[in-house]
Parts: sequence; structure tokens; C-alpha cells
Amino acid sequence: MLQTNQYLVVTPGGYILCNDVRHIINSIKPYCYRLNGSQLKNFNALITRHIQRQDWHKPIKKQRYIISKDIYVIKLTTEEIKLFY
Repeated sequence: MLQTNQYLVVTPGGYILCNDVRHIINSIKPYCYRLNGSQLKNFNALITRHIQRQDWHKPIKKQRYIISKDIYVIKLTTEEIKLFY
């Protein structure tokens, strides 16, 4: 099975299956303040570090980026991915 949709992003509006960091950031953008270039670069680094540290049980909540609610990014196993299809 091809590894696609490896990450589950849980937002206040529901959940989204994502393939990579760029897809995760695009799915989180509606819940963020409007970010300029340097803020977006820092936010990208924040998401990347979150994935590298494997902090799946901790929410992404950064008041200067995200407006109000906690957002979770969870890495799925192959068996968990099959549950969505």
C-alpha cells in the first residue's frame, strides 16, 4: 500500500487527512491569523519540529499564530489509514 494521507489533522471544524507538511499547513491556515512571510516561515518550522519530535498527544497552540482553538496533528499507521477507506 502506498503511504498516503499519513497525518490526521484535527481542527475545530473537523478532521483532514494530509500527506506532508505543506498539506498540513494549508489545512491549518483557515484557523490562523494572517501571516506575513517571516511568520509563515516560523510557523512552517513549528509544524516541522512538532512532527520531528513526534508530539502527537500535544496540541499545536501558539497564540501568535493560531486564533483560538487547539489543533492536533497525529501520524497514522497503515492499519489506522485503512479505517478511513
